[in-house]
Amino acid sequence: MRQRVMLALAMASRPRVLIADEPTSALDASLAREMMRLICDVVSEAGTALLVVTHDISLSREFCDRMLVMYGGCVVEEGRSTELAAQPRHSYTDALLKSVPTLAHAAAWRLPTISPAPVPHPDIAADGCPFRFRCARRTALCETMPDTSVCQSDGADHLVRCWHPAHHAAA
Repeated sequence: MRQRVMLALAMASRPRVLIADEPTSALDASLAREMMRLICDVVSEAGTALLVVTHDISLSREFCDRMLVMYGGCVVEEGRSTELAAQPRHSYTDALLKSVPTLAHAAAWRLPTISPAPVPHPDIAADGCPFRFRCARRTALCETMPDTSVCQSDGADHLVRCWHPAHHAAA
């Protein structure tokens, strides 16, 4: 109920952009979906743009048109939510998606996790890819930060900041 009140307060001033920072925190999965549907309905009716900040990648896939994945303060991948979730290019995005519990993991003794390597201090990671210390595709090139490259898939842009992005066959 508090989140509904906060949504009403936020929309009272008729903003052009609503930034929803973890709008479904502390809600179970069904209430989270209900809250996101309400937010989407309200902003659509008002003609307001919506920016959702969340750790819930399945929520992003379901309710957002585009997704930006950040690691260590840097955007490492950006694309249409459905495309990014289906064909992640950056190792971190791929690891995030694989670590989401699914029914396929029900019989597993242990859920997939992201490499346990320590996250470096931001000053150390600043010169190169911030995920390089945890990445299986790491090479010497990763000590420098690449420019964002564009991967074409299904005619849409898919941006990835990686020297060694995963390549997927066109659908």
